[in-house]
Amino acid sequence: MDGISIPSTQRRQRALWLLWFLGVALWTTALLTTFPVQVKDAVLSPEAGYRAAKTLHISAYAFLAGTAAWLLPGSRFRVMPVVFLSLHAFATEYLQTFTESRHGCLTEVGVNHVGIAMGVLLTAWKWQPYKAEVQAKGS
Repeated sequence: MDGISIPSTQRRQRALWLLWFLGVALWTTALLTTFPVQVKDAVLSPEAGYRAAKTLHISAYAFLAGTAAWLLPGSRFRVMPVVFLSLHAFATEYLQTFTESRHGCLTEVGVNHVGIAMGVLLTAWKWQPYKAEVQAKGS
């Protein structure tokens, strides 16, 4: 074969990381801009807007945390994307204090962490060590 061949597993891992980082970038943009708030205020009542926003926060963090289970399979560092999401929740809430029409608060960090926990719990089977890892440690 001519050229360098990248195994399909590596290509899939690179694609997963790219998509995950794209999701994080889009979510970060949504959290640190005013457009989503303007749309919410124009379309929904204050009560419905509050519920929709919290549901979106929980869902987005659950999705990102759940999909993180596929990023570092078999690695002892597989929880690092979840740690990153936790720090992301704190950082974006802090940065929202500098964004017009936004306000950051610790309660929101808690809501975000509910989503992170849900994502990890819903994919708990994927976070378990591989059987080969357990057998190697047992030998």
